Amino acid sequence: MVSARRHGGFDEAELPETHRIRWWLAAGVAGLVAAGFAVVPYLPFFQNWTFVRDPKVASVITWTVLQTSVVLVSVVLTLYFVGKARLEAAAYRANQIDIRLFADERPEGSHDREIDSAVELTATFKRFLNDSRLYTPTPVPGVGSSYDFIQIVEHAGDSADGWWKAATKLIRLAQPPAAFTVSGTIRPGNTTGRYQLILELVRVPRFAASPLVIEDENWARVLHRAANAVAALVIPRSAYVRTNIHWAAWRDAKIPYELFDAYQRANHFITYRRYDEALAEYYRAVSLDPANVYIRLEIAALQEQLDLHLDALATYDDVITVCSRGHPTLARWWIGPDFARQPRRDARGRDVALLIARYRHALVLGHGDSVAGSWWVRRT
Repeated sequence: MVSARRHGGFDEAELPETHRIRWWLAAGVAGLVAAGFAVVPYLPFFQNWTFVRDPKVASVITWTVLQTSVVLVSVVLTLYFVGKARLEAAAYRANQIDIRLFADERPEGSHDREIDSAVELTATFKRFLNDSRLYTPTPVPGVGSSYDFIQIVEHAGDSADGWWKAATKLIRLAQPPAAFTVSGTIRPGNTTGRYQLILELVRVPRFAASPLVIEDENWARVLHRAANAVAALVIPRSAYVRTNIHWAAWRDAKIPYELFDAYQRANHFITYRRYDEALAEYYRAVSLDPANVYIRLEIAALQEQLDLHLDALATYDDVITVCSRGHPTLARWWIGPDFARQPRRDARGRDVALLIARYRHALVLGHGDSVAGSWWVRRT
Protein backbone atom coordinates (compact mmCIF):
# COMPACT_ATOMS: atom_id res chain seq x y z
CA MET A 1 0.00 0.00 0.00
CA VAL A 2 1.30 3.43 -0.89
CA SER A 3 1.98 5.49 2.19
CA ALA A 4 0.08 8.75 2.28
CA ARG A 5 2.44 11.69 2.06
CA ARG A 6 1.75 15.30 1.42
CA HIS A 7 1.91 16.03 -2.30
CA GLY A 8 1.61 19.69 -3.16
CA GLY A 9 -0.90 20.25 -0.36
CA PHE A 10 -2.82 17.04 -1.10
CA ASP A 11 -2.46 13.40 -0.12
CA GLU A 12 -0.69 11.35 -2.74
CA ALA A 13 -2.84 9.25 -5.06
CA GLU A 14 -3.41 5.76 -3.73
CA LEU A 15 -2.60 3.89 -6.93
CA PRO A 16 1.08 3.61 -7.95
CA GLU A 17 2.59 5.68 -10.74
CA THR A 18 2.77 4.28 -14.25
CA HIS A 19 6.21 3.58 -15.73
CA ARG A 20 5.39 2.65 -19.31
CA ILE A 21 8.48 4.33 -20.84
CA ARG A 22 10.82 2.56 -18.44
CA TRP A 23 9.46 -0.87 -19.38
CA TRP A 24 9.49 -0.13 -23.12
CA LEU A 25 13.15 0.88 -22.84
CA ALA A 26 13.93 -2.31 -20.94
CA ALA A 27 12.14 -4.34 -23.63
CA GLY A 28 14.13 -2.56 -26.33
CA VAL A 29 17.45 -3.25 -24.62
CA ALA A 30 16.62 -6.92 -24.06
CA GLY A 31 15.47 -7.25 -27.67
CA LEU A 32 18.69 -5.69 -28.94
CA VAL A 33 20.75 -8.10 -26.83
CA ALA A 34 18.82 -11.07 -28.19
CA ALA A 35 19.17 -9.84 -31.77
CA GLY A 36 22.85 -9.09 -31.27
CA PHE A 37 23.75 -12.55 -30.00
CA ALA A 38 21.56 -14.22 -32.62
CA VAL A 39 22.74 -12.25 -35.68
CA VAL A 40 26.16 -10.68 -35.05
CA PRO A 41 28.14 -13.99 -34.90
CA TYR A 42 27.15 -14.71 -38.51
CA LEU A 43 28.16 -11.34 -39.96
CA PRO A 44 31.32 -11.18 -42.15
CA PHE A 45 33.35 -8.91 -39.86
CA PHE A 46 32.78 -11.27 -36.94
CA GLN A 47 33.96 -14.29 -38.93
CA ASN A 48 37.37 -12.66 -39.47
CA TRP A 49 38.22 -12.65 -35.78
CA THR A 50 41.05 -15.03 -34.83
CA PHE A 51 39.18 -17.16 -32.30
CA VAL A 52 36.39 -17.63 -34.85
CA ARG A 53 38.69 -18.67 -37.74
CA ASP A 54 40.67 -21.14 -35.61
CA PRO A 55 38.44 -22.12 -32.71
CA LYS A 56 39.15 -24.77 -30.14
CA VAL A 57 36.57 -27.43 -29.43
CA ALA A 58 36.05 -26.22 -25.88
CA SER A 59 35.61 -22.65 -27.09
CA VAL A 60 33.05 -23.70 -29.68
CA ILE A 61 31.03 -25.60 -27.10
CA THR A 62 31.26 -22.74 -24.61
CA TRP A 63 30.26 -20.15 -27.20
CA THR A 64 27.35 -22.25 -28.46
CA VAL A 65 25.96 -22.73 -24.97
CA LEU A 66 26.53 -19.08 -24.09
CA GLN A 67 24.94 -17.80 -27.29
CA THR A 68 21.88 -20.03 -26.95
CA SER A 69 21.43 -19.19 -23.28
CA VAL A 70 21.75 -15.43 -23.78
CA VAL A 71 19.35 -15.43 -26.73
CA LEU A 72 16.73 -17.47 -24.87
CA VAL A 73 17.00 -15.42 -21.69
CA SER A 74 16.88 -12.15 -23.65
CA VAL A 75 13.81 -13.26 -25.61
CA VAL A 76 12.02 -14.26 -22.42
CA LEU A 77 12.94 -10.95 -20.78
CA THR A 78 11.81 -9.05 -23.87
CA LEU A 79 8.40 -10.71 -23.77
CA TYR A 80 8.13 -10.05 -20.04
CA PHE A 81 9.10 -6.39 -20.40
CA VAL A 82 6.68 -5.92 -23.31
CA GLY A 83 3.89 -7.39 -21.20
CA LYS A 84 4.72 -5.07 -18.32
CA ALA A 85 4.92 -2.09 -20.66
CA ARG A 86 1.51 -2.88 -22.13
CA LEU A 87 0.02 -3.14 -18.65
CA GLU A 88 1.56 0.18 -17.66
CA ALA A 89 0.27 1.80 -20.86
CA ALA A 90 -3.20 0.39 -20.21
CA ALA A 91 -3.10 1.77 -16.65
CA TYR A 92 -2.06 5.16 -18.00
CA ARG A 93 -4.88 5.22 -20.58
CA ALA A 94 -7.33 3.84 -17.97
CA ASN A 95 -9.90 3.02 -20.62
CA GLN A 96 -10.39 -0.67 -19.80
CA ILE A 97 -11.51 -2.14 -16.50
CA ASP A 98 -12.33 -5.78 -15.93
CA ILE A 99 -15.45 -5.82 -13.77
CA ARG A 100 -16.17 -9.16 -12.14
CA LEU A 101 -19.67 -10.33 -11.33
CA PHE A 102 -20.57 -9.02 -7.88
CA ALA A 103 -20.83 -11.54 -5.07
CA ASP A 104 -24.22 -11.54 -3.37
CA GLU A 105 -24.33 -11.90 0.42
CA ARG A 106 -27.98 -10.98 0.84
CA PRO A 107 -30.21 -13.61 2.46
CA GLU A 108 -31.57 -16.26 0.11
CA GLY A 109 -35.12 -15.55 -0.97
CA SER A 110 -35.05 -11.92 0.18
CA HIS A 111 -37.31 -9.51 -1.66
CA ASP A 112 -34.41 -7.23 -2.57
CA ARG A 113 -32.45 -10.12 -4.04
CA GLU A 114 -35.37 -11.13 -6.25
CA ILE A 115 -35.91 -7.60 -7.59
CA ASP A 116 -32.26 -6.57 -8.12
CA SER A 117 -30.09 -9.56 -8.94
CA ALA A 118 -26.30 -9.47 -8.80
CA VAL A 119 -26.13 -9.71 -12.59
CA GLU A 120 -28.39 -6.69 -13.04
CA LEU A 121 -26.52 -4.63 -10.45
CA THR A 122 -23.17 -5.47 -12.05
CA ALA A 123 -24.44 -4.44 -15.49
CA THR A 124 -25.83 -1.19 -14.08
CA PHE A 125 -22.52 -0.44 -12.38
CA LYS A 126 -20.72 -0.94 -15.71
CA ARG A 127 -23.10 1.47 -17.39
CA PHE A 128 -22.63 4.12 -14.71
CA LEU A 129 -18.86 3.75 -14.90
CA ASN A 130 -19.06 4.10 -18.65
CA ASP A 131 -21.10 7.29 -18.22
CA SER A 132 -18.29 8.91 -16.26
CA ARG A 133 -16.14 11.23 -18.32
CA LEU A 134 -13.14 9.02 -17.74
CA TYR A 135 -14.14 6.62 -20.50
CA THR A 136 -15.06 6.84 -24.15
CA PRO A 137 -18.79 6.47 -24.79
CA THR A 138 -18.58 3.42 -27.05
CA PRO A 139 -17.03 0.53 -25.10
CA VAL A 140 -18.32 -0.59 -21.73
CA PRO A 141 -15.39 -1.26 -19.36
CA GLY A 142 -14.83 -4.96 -18.94
CA VAL A 143 -16.86 -5.87 -22.02
CA GLY A 144 -15.62 -6.29 -25.58
CA SER A 145 -16.55 -3.28 -27.66
CA SER A 146 -17.41 -5.31 -30.75
CA TYR A 147 -17.33 -8.80 -32.18
CA ASP A 148 -14.23 -8.07 -34.21
CA PHE A 149 -11.87 -10.11 -36.37
CA ILE A 150 -9.65 -11.12 -33.44
CA GLN A 151 -12.63 -12.58 -31.59
CA ILE A 152 -13.72 -14.51 -34.68
CA VAL A 153 -10.24 -16.01 -35.02
CA GLU A 154 -10.18 -16.87 -31.31
CA HIS A 155 -13.48 -18.75 -31.41
CA ALA A 156 -12.44 -20.55 -34.58
CA GLY A 157 -9.22 -21.65 -32.87
CA ASP A 158 -11.00 -23.00 -29.78
CA SER A 159 -12.22 -25.99 -31.77
CA ALA A 160 -8.99 -26.44 -33.75
CA ASP A 161 -5.87 -28.45 -32.98
CA GLY A 162 -2.18 -28.13 -33.66
CA TRP A 163 -0.49 -25.01 -34.92
CA TRP A 164 -3.77 -23.18 -35.66
CA LYS A 165 -4.84 -23.35 -32.02
CA ALA A 166 -1.43 -22.09 -30.92
CA ALA A 167 -1.63 -19.28 -33.48
CA THR A 168 -5.02 -18.15 -32.16
CA LYS A 169 -3.59 -18.00 -28.64
CA LEU A 170 -0.82 -15.74 -29.91
CA ILE A 171 -3.33 -13.55 -31.74
CA ARG A 172 -5.23 -13.15 -28.48
CA LEU A 173 -2.14 -11.50 -27.02
CA ALA A 174 -2.64 -8.65 -29.49
CA GLN A 175 -5.67 -7.48 -27.54
CA PRO A 176 -4.93 -4.63 -25.12
CA PRO A 177 -4.87 -5.86 -21.52
CA ALA A 178 -7.10 -4.59 -18.73
CA ALA A 179 -4.89 -2.98 -16.11
CA PHE A 180 -7.61 -2.77 -13.47
CA THR A 181 -9.95 -5.32 -11.95
CA VAL A 182 -13.01 -4.44 -9.90
CA SER A 183 -14.74 -6.97 -7.68
CA GLY A 184 -17.70 -6.22 -5.44
CA THR A 185 -19.83 -7.69 -2.70
CA ILE A 186 -23.52 -6.87 -2.33
CA ARG A 187 -24.73 -6.76 1.26
CA PRO A 188 -27.69 -5.45 3.25
CA GLY A 189 -27.14 -2.03 4.79
CA ASN A 190 -26.31 -1.49 8.44
CA THR A 191 -29.85 -0.24 9.01
CA THR A 192 -33.20 -1.29 7.58
CA GLY A 193 -33.97 0.15 4.16
CA ARG A 194 -30.36 0.79 3.20
CA TYR A 195 -28.13 -1.02 0.73
CA GLN A 196 -24.39 -1.62 0.79
CA LEU A 197 -21.75 -2.39 -1.83
CA ILE A 198 -18.13 -3.20 -0.97
CA LEU A 199 -15.73 -2.68 -3.87
CA GLU A 200 -12.10 -3.62 -4.30
CA LEU A 201 -10.02 -2.14 -7.10
CA VAL A 202 -6.88 -4.06 -8.07
CA ARG A 203 -4.16 -2.63 -10.27
CA VAL A 204 -2.82 -5.65 -12.14
CA PRO A 205 -0.79 -7.60 -11.25
CA ARG A 206 -1.11 -7.32 -7.48
CA PHE A 207 -1.69 -3.81 -6.10
CA ALA A 208 -5.00 -3.52 -4.25
CA ALA A 209 -6.44 -0.16 -3.28
CA SER A 210 -8.27 0.29 0.00
CA PRO A 211 -11.76 -1.26 -0.10
CA LEU A 212 -14.61 1.13 -0.83
CA VAL A 213 -17.73 0.75 1.30
CA ILE A 214 -20.69 2.53 -0.29
CA GLU A 215 -24.06 2.61 1.45
CA ASP A 216 -27.22 4.52 0.56
CA GLU A 217 -31.01 4.38 0.47
CA ASN A 218 -31.41 2.90 -3.03
CA TRP A 219 -29.32 0.84 -5.42
CA ALA A 220 -29.21 3.51 -8.12
CA ARG A 221 -27.52 5.95 -5.74
CA VAL A 222 -25.19 3.26 -4.37
CA LEU A 223 -24.03 2.29 -7.86
CA HIS A 224 -23.62 5.92 -8.96
CA ARG A 225 -21.44 6.68 -5.96
CA ALA A 226 -19.48 3.45 -6.40
CA ALA A 227 -18.74 4.16 -10.07
CA ASN A 228 -17.61 7.69 -9.26
CA ALA A 229 -15.43 6.42 -6.41
CA VAL A 230 -13.65 3.99 -8.74
CA ALA A 231 -13.13 6.74 -11.32
CA ALA A 232 -11.75 9.07 -8.63
CA LEU A 233 -9.18 6.42 -7.71
CA VAL A 234 -8.04 5.90 -11.30
CA ILE A 235 -8.00 9.48 -12.60
CA PRO A 236 -4.96 10.97 -10.77
CA ARG A 237 -2.47 8.55 -12.39
CA SER A 238 -4.11 8.43 -15.82
CA ALA A 239 -3.82 10.38 -19.05
CA TYR A 240 -7.27 11.82 -18.32
CA VAL A 241 -5.90 14.17 -15.67
CA ARG A 242 -3.36 15.55 -18.16
CA THR A 243 -5.96 16.34 -20.81
CA ASN A 244 -8.93 17.43 -18.67
CA ILE A 245 -8.34 20.90 -17.32
CA HIS A 246 -10.89 20.48 -14.50
CA TRP A 247 -8.66 17.97 -12.74
CA ALA A 248 -5.18 19.14 -13.75
CA ALA A 249 -4.40 20.33 -10.23
CA TRP A 250 -5.16 16.82 -8.90
CA ARG A 251 -2.48 15.10 -10.93
CA ASP A 252 -0.79 12.45 -8.75
CA ALA A 253 -2.96 13.55 -5.80
CA LYS A 254 -5.84 11.78 -4.11
CA ILE A 255 -9.21 13.03 -5.36
CA PRO A 256 -11.95 12.78 -2.70
CA TYR A 257 -14.59 10.59 -4.28
CA GLU A 258 -17.32 12.86 -2.86
CA LEU A 259 -15.88 15.67 -5.02
CA PHE A 260 -15.98 13.67 -8.23
CA ASP A 261 -19.40 12.31 -7.30
CA ALA A 262 -20.80 15.82 -6.80
CA TYR A 263 -19.40 16.98 -10.14
CA GLN A 264 -20.76 13.95 -11.98
CA ARG A 265 -24.19 14.30 -10.38
CA ALA A 266 -24.31 17.96 -11.36
CA ASN A 267 -23.69 17.04 -14.99
CA HIS A 268 -26.27 14.25 -14.71
CA PHE A 269 -28.92 16.68 -13.43
CA ILE A 270 -28.11 19.17 -16.19
CA THR A 271 -28.69 16.44 -18.77
CA TYR A 272 -32.21 15.97 -17.39
CA ARG A 273 -32.78 19.74 -16.97
CA ARG A 274 -32.92 19.53 -13.18
CA TYR A 275 -31.01 22.75 -12.78
CA ASP A 276 -31.70 23.50 -9.12
CA GLU A 277 -30.34 20.11 -8.10
CA ALA A 278 -27.40 20.60 -10.46
CA LEU A 279 -26.52 23.90 -8.78
CA ALA A 280 -26.70 22.24 -5.37
CA GLU A 281 -24.26 19.54 -6.49
CA TYR A 282 -21.94 22.12 -8.04
CA TYR A 283 -21.91 24.01 -4.74
CA ARG A 284 -21.08 20.76 -2.95
CA ALA A 285 -18.18 20.19 -5.35
CA VAL A 286 -16.84 23.72 -4.85
CA SER A 287 -17.04 23.31 -1.08
CA LEU A 288 -14.74 20.28 -1.45
CA ASP A 289 -12.41 21.97 -3.96
CA PRO A 290 -12.67 25.76 -3.52
CA ALA A 291 -9.71 26.50 -5.81
CA ASN A 292 -11.20 24.67 -8.81
CA VAL A 293 -11.95 27.65 -11.01
CA TYR A 294 -13.33 25.57 -13.86
CA ILE A 295 -16.12 24.16 -11.73
CA ARG A 296 -16.87 27.75 -10.73
CA LEU A 297 -17.03 28.70 -14.41
CA GLU A 298 -19.59 25.95 -15.00
CA ILE A 299 -21.62 27.27 -12.07
CA ALA A 300 -21.55 30.77 -13.52
CA ALA A 301 -22.57 29.51 -16.96
CA LEU A 302 -25.54 27.68 -15.44
CA GLN A 303 -26.50 30.77 -13.45
CA GLU A 304 -26.47 32.82 -16.65
CA GLN A 305 -28.66 30.21 -18.30
CA LEU A 306 -31.15 30.55 -15.44
CA ASP A 307 -31.04 34.38 -15.70
CA LEU A 308 -29.37 34.64 -12.30
CA HIS A 309 -27.13 37.39 -13.56
CA LEU A 310 -26.25 38.82 -10.16
CA ASP A 311 -25.16 35.38 -8.94
CA ALA A 312 -23.21 34.79 -12.14
CA LEU A 313 -21.48 38.15 -11.72
CA ALA A 314 -20.44 37.22 -8.18
CA THR A 315 -19.18 33.81 -9.35
CA TYR A 316 -17.10 35.33 -12.15
CA ASP A 317 -15.76 37.81 -9.61
CA ASP A 318 -14.66 34.88 -7.42
CA VAL A 319 -12.93 33.21 -10.38
CA ILE A 320 -11.04 36.39 -11.22
CA THR A 321 -10.07 36.80 -7.57
CA VAL A 322 -8.64 33.28 -7.37
CA CYS A 323 -6.89 33.47 -10.75
CA SER A 324 -5.42 36.95 -10.28
CA ARG A 325 -3.23 35.94 -7.35
CA GLY A 326 0.28 35.92 -8.68
CA HIS A 327 -0.57 38.56 -11.32
CA PRO A 328 0.68 41.63 -9.40
CA THR A 329 -0.79 44.25 -11.71
CA LEU A 330 -4.22 42.65 -11.98
CA ALA A 331 -4.35 41.66 -8.31
CA ARG A 332 -3.41 45.16 -7.17
CA TRP A 333 -6.24 46.59 -9.26
CA TRP A 334 -8.80 43.85 -8.57
CA ILE A 335 -8.30 42.76 -4.96
CA GLY A 336 -5.69 45.07 -3.48
CA PRO A 337 -1.92 45.08 -2.95
CA ASP A 338 -1.91 42.52 -0.12
CA PHE A 339 -3.09 39.72 -2.39
CA ALA A 340 -0.70 40.73 -5.16
CA ARG A 341 2.23 39.59 -3.04
CA GLN A 342 0.88 36.09 -2.52
CA PRO A 343 2.63 33.28 -4.44
CA ARG A 344 0.78 31.69 -7.29
CA ARG A 345 -0.25 28.08 -6.64
CA ASP A 346 -1.76 25.46 -8.95
CA ALA A 347 -1.67 27.90 -11.84
CA ARG A 348 -1.82 25.28 -14.59
CA GLY A 349 -4.58 26.32 -16.95
CA ARG A 350 -5.74 29.27 -14.86
CA ASP A 351 -4.79 31.80 -17.50
CA VAL A 352 -7.53 30.36 -19.71
CA ALA A 353 -10.03 30.50 -16.84
CA LEU A 354 -9.04 34.08 -16.09
CA LEU A 355 -9.56 35.13 -19.69
CA ILE A 356 -12.98 33.44 -19.84
CA ALA A 357 -14.07 34.89 -16.50
CA ARG A 358 -13.09 38.46 -17.39
CA TYR A 359 -14.85 38.22 -20.74
CA ARG A 360 -18.06 36.76 -19.28
CA HIS A 361 -17.91 39.21 -16.37
CA ALA A 362 -17.97 42.10 -18.83
CA LEU A 363 -20.87 40.54 -20.75
CA VAL A 364 -22.94 40.00 -17.61
CA LEU A 365 -22.42 43.64 -16.68
CA GLY A 366 -24.17 44.39 -19.96
CA HIS A 367 -27.37 43.03 -18.40
CA GLY A 368 -27.50 46.09 -16.18
CA ASP A 369 -31.27 46.14 -15.67
CA SER A 370 -31.40 42.46 -14.69
CA VAL A 371 -28.43 42.76 -12.34
CA ALA A 372 -29.82 45.90 -10.72
CA GLY A 373 -33.28 44.34 -10.39
CA SER A 374 -31.90 41.22 -8.72
CA TRP A 375 -29.81 43.31 -6.37
CA TRP A 376 -32.79 45.49 -5.43
CA VAL A 377 -35.08 42.51 -4.79
CA ARG A 378 -32.54 40.85 -2.52
CA ARG A 379 -31.78 44.06 -0.69
CA THR A 380 -35.42 44.71 0.06
